[in-house]
Amino acid sequence: PVANDPSVGSRVALSALVADLSELTAQAKGVHVGHFVGDARERIEEIRARAARVEAGGMVGLHTGLDLFDKAGDGWQAGDLVAVIGALNVGKSFFILWTAAHAWYYDKAKVVFISPESKQFDVMARLHAIVAHFERRTLSNRAIRRGTVDFIDFEAHVTALEEREAPDFIVIEQESTAGFTTNDIIAVAREHRPELLVVDGFHLIRTPNKSGDSGKSWENMKAGADAIKVAAQALNMAVIAGSQATRGAVMAPGDAPELGESAYGMGLVEAANRVIALAARPSNKKHRTFKVQKNRDDEVPRDSFYLNFDVDTGDIKQIEPNE
Repeated sequence: PVANDPSVGSRVALSALVADLSELTAQAKGVHVGHFVGDARERIEEIRARAARVEAGGMVGLHTGLDLFDKAGDGWQAGDLVAVIGALNVGKSFFILWTAAHAWYYDKAKVVFISPESKQFDVMARLHAIVAHFERRTLSNRAIRRGTVDFIDFEAHVTALEEREAPDFIVIEQESTAGFTTNDIIAVAREHRPELLVVDGFHLIRTPNKSGDSGKSWENMKAGADAIKVAAQALNMAVIAGSQATRGAVMAPGDAPELGESAYGMGLVEAANRVIALAARPSNKKHRTFKVQKNRDDEVPRDSFYLNFDVDTGDIKQIEPNE
């Protein structure tokens, strides 16, 4: 329309046309162009929708299960890449599954859980125990795995699950010795379009470089983390990725790992906008210590926080330091 208006000079018309063509080119390349003023009215509606959710007793983002975030109304949000780092056998997998279960159960969010480490049945057994705890039931994930669970209780639990109007919680395990690649994960996300994507064992993901090498170099891990971060933003989902800490963190089990103690380089924690470090608590074997080492808007609390950690019955909750 500008180009057809004789009152507009040719230079202005040409500039407008070039701008329109440039935006179309950017969209074709998968780039979203935002306008601070031009889109401001739409932004009002988005902010109103967020306010309405809070006024209705909800929160912005997905529930995390951690009072530190949920009570502040600052859950996992689309575009977030959350890294969870910790020493071997500290309970990262269970912690990640537990926080994902909150998003699925309380927000009815679609969750895809990619597990390079565990068998699908083992993940499901733990998930049953966690969700049963939400429902004020008690199920043992060990009993489910060992075939000794009370079948009547378990069937009642499954019936309650079937009656929920919510998307399914999808668990994907690897079936080949080649393992998952970054491209595999992004393809799964594009296929299922989850609101929350979980990668349990980021350090096990392969990211081939230009020469085809898919080792665990710093460059490969950084490239993989950056690709998943871009996917989180492009597909409008939150991503939680767990990874191991270095040997130094293993030798100091009571201290939550620092950012620089992320194994295989800092690629994951550099790409993440939230980093949670998990450690055992020497004074109580059923407790865990966690620290937020990186957070949105640099809101990084200096304190350590504590969790009651009952893996068998899915009972995890944030507790006070003296509990």
